[in-house]
Amino acid sequence: MDNGNTFQNSLILCTTPLQSLVAQKIIYLKKDFEVFDVIMLSPISNEKYKFYFDKIDLNYSESKKIFFELNTNVNRIKEFILFGKTINKKLDLGKYKSIYVASIDSRYIQLVVSHRSSDCNIFTFDDGVANIIKNSAYYKPREYGFFQKIIWKILGVKFLMNDIKNLSVAHYTIYSKNFSNIVDNVVNISIFDQNQNQNQNQNQNQNQNQ
Repeated sequence: MDNGNTFQNSLILCTTPLQSLVAQKIIYLKKDFEVFDVIMLSPISNEKYKFYFDKIDLNYSESKKIFFELNTNVNRIKEFILFGKTINKKLDLGKYKSIYVASIDSRYIQLVVSHRSSDCNIFTFDDGVANIIKNSAYYKPREYGFFQKIIWKILGVKFLMNDIKNLSVAHYTIYSKNFSNIVDNVVNISIFDQNQNQNQNQNQNQNQNQ
């Protein structure tokens, strides 16, 4: 796709209604440079999740939207394997130049990041208040046993939460600059203001991709 600009393929993943609002703003800010696909990972059967998922506007007819609802009635490992098969069937993870994720403690998110191409940039964005509360799971160091790591690698997970934090090029946040976040390099956004200065945001995009 080309209308005078060169577009790159990007993927954004959501697991909550709030994340879908943040995702929509990121898509809006990047619309002149990136073509997005989106995955909504719904932990429960809930019409609220579907409502916010349906509201995400990707602007391009060829973009893909995938709503994956976790089935709590099946074994967790089986559900995890099904998720991987579904994503691999519907998306080519190797084509994306940027992937945007929030719930970095989720094995599902970690699986997607683990299958990115080597030149794919990782960006993070807010999950909620856990991003700025220092005793949340995002700030607690996690230790995994040898066999745990082996099992997850067999299942395709090569990058865990701390790995994703280290990989993140920048973090998009709705919180004030007065709050530190899980990644030092933050980009402040407002999910309520769709008329932010576009030239400023374009400059941010160019700087981040250099």
